[in-house]
Amino acid sequence: YSVEVTNSSPQASSSSATGNGLKSGIAGEQTSFKIQLRDQREAEVQAIMAKGTLIEFINEIQRLTLSSNIGDRFHLEFRGQNTVEFEVGTSTCGDIVDGLEALSSIGRIQLPSNSLSQ
Repeated sequence: YSVEVTNSSPQASSSSATGNGLKSGIAGEQTSFKIQLRDQREAEVQAIMAKGTLIEFINEIQRLTLSSNIGDRFHLEFRGQNTVEFEVGTSTCGDIVDGLEALSSIGRIQLPSNSLSQ
């Protein structure tokens, strides 16, 4: 984002910016924040202009490699949510996909045809 203040420089001691949109954001999801900006000449709120660029959502590719013993158990975590436990040698790729898709923070998962290797 860029912010432009007209007529004078902003006065930091009487200006503020709040909201989760200042800390983080997810591509393709709306976010917001509030800016209250005052300049050095006037204690009143001045007109400001804020600009933001909306970027296209990009699907990420994640690779999972397990170097573990048959019978070991594991779970996956994404954005603070945990899947059910999986067992090495018993759980299938389909089980893992189902477990990930059950998380509210993950949408549909696609596995490339060449993604499975022994």
